[in-house]
Amino acid sequence: MELSKRLQCVADLVTPGSRMADVGTDHGYLPIWLVEAGVCPGAIAMDVGKGPLERAQVHIREHGLEEKIETRLGDGLERLAPGEADTLVLAGMGGPLMQRILTQGAGTARAAQELILSPQSDLRAFRQFLYEDGYTVTEERMLREDGKYYTVMRVVPGQDPEPWSPAEFGYGRLLLRQRPPVLREFLEKKRETCRKIRESLAREIKPSPRRQEVEERLRELEELLRDWP
Repeated sequence: MELSKRLQCVADLVTPGSRMADVGTDHGYLPIWLVEAGVCPGAIAMDVGKGPLERAQVHIREHGLEEKIETRLGDGLERLAPGEADTLVLAGMGGPLMQRILTQGAGTARAAQELILSPQSDLRAFRQFLYEDGYTVTEERMLREDGKYYTVMRVVPGQDPEPWSPAEFGYGRLLLRQRPPVLREFLEKKRETCRKIRESLAREIKPSPRRQEVEERLRELEELLRDWP
């Protein structure tokens, strides 16, 4: 089985030998690949939707992995007990939903050895939530697939002792330190978008909080790109 570029990035961050739980498994491809590749001895595929879980069950049977991959229907982490999985994977959902799942299932999330997370929206607020809720980002990667940018991070329970700056919440401390080419491409596109929004807002008669926010983001982006080697 060949994974998408995004899912392969998620799979690459899973620690070999760990038992994983895929929260929001959809088609079940990720746990199937991890078990078949020998990365994980077993897995739990979970989803809130009956239809997606049934599709995952079909794929698991097609690969003959019914004894190694268990499926569970449920919302977030409600059907997973603390310690049942070493690795929790949450990918393909928005940051606010991911935050809700980690908050409501805090006991289970904190009992895991690692969390592999790929939020698809509101990354600034989500990174800040992780920091304030006592998680540490140990690795973060960015990729571009089908014209969209994705971020995948490995997180462990435990407070990061070093405070984060607003720019690091916005674009990832480790990414800003590593400076991969895809990040520069992303920042340049964000800067161009902010410039266009600023031009549009400049035609408004009265100043708005939105205009101030865009100006702050634009200054932040220009400063980051100015320091780029």
